[in-house]
Amino acid sequence: MGELLFRGVRRYREVALRNMSRALDWEMDRTEPVVRKTFHNLGKTLVEFMRLPALSAEQVRGLCRIECFEHLREVLAAGRGVVMISAHYGNWELFCARCVLEGIPLCVVARDADDAATNALMNGIRASRGYHVIPRQSAPRGVLTALRQNQVVAMLMDQNTVAGGEFVPFFGKAAATVKGPAVFALRTGAPVMTCFAVRQPDDTFVGRIDPPLVIQPTGDRDADVIDLTSRLTAAIEAQIRADPTQWFWIHDRWRHRPPEERAVPSMSAAADGPKG
Repeated sequence: MGELLFRGVRRYREVALRNMSRALDWEMDRTEPVVRKTFHNLGKTLVEFMRLPALSAEQVRGLCRIECFEHLREVLAAGRGVVMISAHYGNWELFCARCVLEGIPLCVVARDADDAATNALMNGIRASRGYHVIPRQSAPRGVLTALRQNQVVAMLMDQNTVAGGEFVPFFGKAAATVKGPAVFALRTGAPVMTCFAVRQPDDTFVGRIDPPLVIQPTGDRDADVIDLTSRLTAAIEAQIRADPTQWFWIHDRWRHRPPEERAVPSMSAAADGPKG
């Protein structure tokens, strides 16, 4: 499936090649085989997600082993909930399913799919494994309620955002980044943790939960939000650099530009050339 996507969808292939080449400063002959493997991993992840409802608890445990789980239990004991940050990396959905098996109350913030049937299918798969979705458009109330109930709220913050974000460095280039996770954490005092489910050579996963970030508010809320957003983005970048084949390179992460750059053609427009 991944190979078909790589060969058959030129737009996604070109976006991934351009993004990886520029982010990692690689020549194209080095980039292409890595991008191809990225597509293979994406195909595997899609099939794994579709199979989730059919897996037994023991099969899920066998597919994903979690390291440093004690970090999560310790912070939940404080009763303020947890803001859990990850990325479209490895298999983030399997990681959520695995946490639920350990008795962790978990919900995810996600954008609704454009197609209603697809949206129902995806959310049904998630519900079958015991975690539910807070739609992004109603996130403020849903997230605050979940944190008050001492739940883990998982968010992916590695995609371009047009409104309500901050421009922070990502692979050395300003990237429009959702600031909601930082806002929620600073407003509620909920601990913030990063986690990643990393694919292994045998297609099992190791889920790593990092210790909570140390947050020391300065009293300048705007500066604190930018600082925490930058730190979380840096953690995501470090994980991607550790194995670039497992990230979602087909997304045009740097599409939205800061105001001072908008008079200059975007990366995408420059690469696509004139229209007509």
